[in-house]
Amino acid sequence: MGEANRYVMLMSSLPHYGPLFAAMQLPISEIKLRRRLKLLAPEDQQKLAMIEDLLQWDHIDSGQTDAELIERAKHIVDGLDDGLLRQVVISRMEQRTFVAALRRRRHGASSPPEAETFGYGRWVKLICRNWHAPAFGLERAFPWLLDAEHCLSEDDAVGLERVLLQEVWTNLGRLSHGHYFDFAAVVMYVLRWNIIDRWTRYDSSEAKERFEELVTKTLAGHDSMFVGEASHG
Repeated sequence: MGEANRYVMLMSSLPHYGPLFAAMQLPISEIKLRRRLKLLAPEDQQKLAMIEDLLQWDHIDSGQTDAELIERAKHIVDGLDDGLLRQVVISRMEQRTFVAALRRRRHGASSPPEAETFGYGRWVKLICRNWHAPAFGLERAFPWLLDAEHCLSEDDAVGLERVLLQEVWTNLGRLSHGHYFDFAAVVMYVLRWNIIDRWTRYDSSEAKERFEELVTKTLAGHDSMFVGEASHG
């Protein structure tokens, strides 16, 4: 089967999803989705698995250090020959850096970590320079940062979840424009499916409990930037 026909057949078989927070159930079950993804060439299946393992909230190894996760992200980005997919991974890792820094600052860190690898992406130095500024001085470029900061100040785990999921959802929609029947379209469909799956299974009481657990770890000085952030996307 030709590569183009493979993607057309796959994407044509996947049902459309509506607005994120209006979803009451998945547009397609995981079993059916994974079965249809077998249409992908083996190398594309491997790339998709690596991206999902890196970006999905419940795939992060709690025994992995921040430095190890950052190096893993760099390795995956370097191995992607599609600039759009590199942008997808980078933007998600940068969001994780922002949220982890906000949470660390909210719970008492007077300055960013110096003795360890801190964050991922182009905004790390600016975050460090503007550690005490609201939204690190980046509210114009990233308006959602102020909303996330407010949710953290109110210990609002549900609100924070909505802010972060909506931002990822919107960004994937923007990046997917013009991509309908290629591998990038498949990846972004799957990542959006994962967001719907997370939201439809969302348990606000469990989220609150996890939120408080992370606060306790942070105050005790045992927090890891990205592993802690994983519970919020």
